[in-house]
Parts: sequence; structure tokens; C-alpha cells
Amino acid sequence: KNFITGKPSILIENGAINEKELRKLRININDLTEQLRIKNASSLSDVAYAVIESNGDLSVILKPDKKPLTPGDMGIIKPREILPLVLICDGALYKKNLQRIGWDEEYFKSLLMPMNIHSYKEVLMAFCDEKKQLHVYQPSSDGTISVEVIV
Repeated sequence: KNFITGKPSILIENGAINEKELRKLRININDLTEQLRIKNASSLSDVAYAVIESNGDLSVILKPDKKPLTPGDMGIIKPREILPLVLICDGALYKKNLQRIGWDEEYFKSLLMPMNIHSYKEVLMAFCDEKKQLHVYQPSSDGTISVEVIV
């Protein structure tokens, strides 16, 4: 496999730059620092490991004290998020997506009623985001599109 697809090359290991590997791959320090910035590592001193993968992409692992905090680091348990799903597109209802978020059609229609929507054809697009908020894009007579978010 390594002969055909290549193998990963470690450019930075435990914070130390592997100059031999950089020369072998014909990568100068300016190119390396540019690629690190693209990967949100603003300084070489922030990087624990940098690896050129066999597909040519650069993987960067920051030092532990430079990694962004996550809710898990702070002991915060976040509720499960859902994949944003399109429910109406160009007036057509996507019933399977409605079922995926656990809504029946009657409940969905009850959400649209306060916006004076009586037909799906009146909706350009409606989707449910990861927080289970409904976003409805409705064209108006003046050519603009109004947006409503329902919690």
C-alpha cells in the first residue's frame, strides 16, 4: 500500500520540526507556517504534531494547552443535536424528513398556520435546524423573501 499510495510524513513531532522530512518533501518553512495558519495554528509553538497525509493533506494536532475548550472539557453535557433537514423545497413537502424529526403533518401544518400559510406551494423553503427550530422562507408579492423562525 505504501508503495502505491505513499505514507504519511511527520513534519512536526512533539513540537520539534523535522527538517530532514521537510527537505525530502521540498517544503520550506514559509510554506509550512502558511499551511499551519490555514489549519488555525497561528504559531509553530502551538503545534504538537503536523503530518502530511498520504493524500497530501496536512493534519495538525495542537499542544494540549492550545486546543480550544469543548463543552466536555468543562463537564457540560449538551443535548443531542439533529441534522438540519429540509421540510419544504419549492412548494414540495419532504415527508420522510418530517418523520425523521418526529413531527407529523398535522403538527407541521399547525406551525405554518400562524404565518397564514395554507398550502406548501406558498413556501419557497422550510427547514428544521439542529436546535429543532423551524425556518420558513416565503416569497412576497414585491419579490422579496420573508423569513420566519419558529421555536
